Amino acid sequence: MIVPRTATPLERRPDGTWRRLPPRLLADFRAERAYVLLGDPGSGKTTMFREEAKGQPIRAGQFLVADLNQRQAWRKQTLFIDGLDEVRAERGVSGSPLFHLLNRLEQLSYPRVRVSCRVADWSAADHGDFAEDYPDVRILLLDPLTPCDVSAILEEDGHNADALASVARDNGIDHLLANPLLLKLLSTTIPTTNDVPRSREAIFRVACQTMARERNVRHQEAGDHLPHTASADTIVSTAGQLCALSLLAGKAFISRHRSETSDPNDCMFLDEVQGSQGIPLRSLQSKLFSGAAPGLVVPVHPQVAEYLAARYLANAITRDHLPATRVLALMS
Repeated sequence: MIVPRTATPLERRPDGTWRRLPPRLLADFRAERAYVLLGDPGSGKTTMFREEAKGQPIRAGQFLVADLNQRQAWRKQTLFIDGLDEVRAERGVSGSPLFHLLNRLEQLSYPRVRVSCRVADWSAADHGDFAEDYPDVRILLLDPLTPCDVSAILEEDGHNADALASVARDNGIDHLLANPLLLKLLSTTIPTTNDVPRSREAIFRVACQTMARERNVRHQEAGDHLPHTASADTIVSTAGQLCALSLLAGKAFISRHRSETSDPNDCMFLDEVQGSQGIPLRSLQSKLFSGAAPGLVVPVHPQVAEYLAARYLANAITRDHLPATRVLALMS
């Protein structure tokens, strides 16, 4: 269920500080030429971009490498560029990802644009750079879900909103319900365990175990002679390996077959992963991943991918003695 969300406009004062203006529905900003939507991880930025764009937004990484000669239609569209914070250092070029994003918008003759970014990764300098090309750019902070939003989402998904809110309140985690991702994970975990998770890490840990156990058998292909009895721990660990490899390699998608994608440079394939091919496939078929296109999957949420990857790498460092310096080198 998609509930209408509000956003708080941020106005820059002459002294460089920000003033919060009264919240408004995000839909009220559709006439703006440009805005940047800021929010915490899992706050629903991508979901709202899908709703506003009436389709799939453009990944920031995709926008930075796309052949603009083949994308002339973008000149006349309102572009929804999602996940500026996810863009890592550009290979072979200098400058920040935002600089390259603005340069590409200039090549498109400055179309109407919306950009999303995690609030912690946005700075006053970023605003200044953006405002040079889009002087009227609005900076919006996506507001948390309201209690009415939380109840509506839970009821739509078949949960007892009052009961779940009561359990969350009794365990001191009711404030986490205002985050759409954590709300989803909590609604997944609380009905399936007597040990209510009381921290973000515990929520992710229990939720990932739950999603790993719920594999849709309809996704199995006839003729696959692959293991069906992998434990939830094995599925979660393998999912962490896939997430770590794809994040470190800068790959947006994971695919089983090379013939299933027209852009192999943006995809990681299962035959590149060491070990049994059966367990990685079972991981991809679990609810830890979702389909992005025919033959292509992505983690169910970027924050879930980060958690799984971090968990896998932490175990590799502490248990398998992978040098931490090597991981840092790969990350940078």
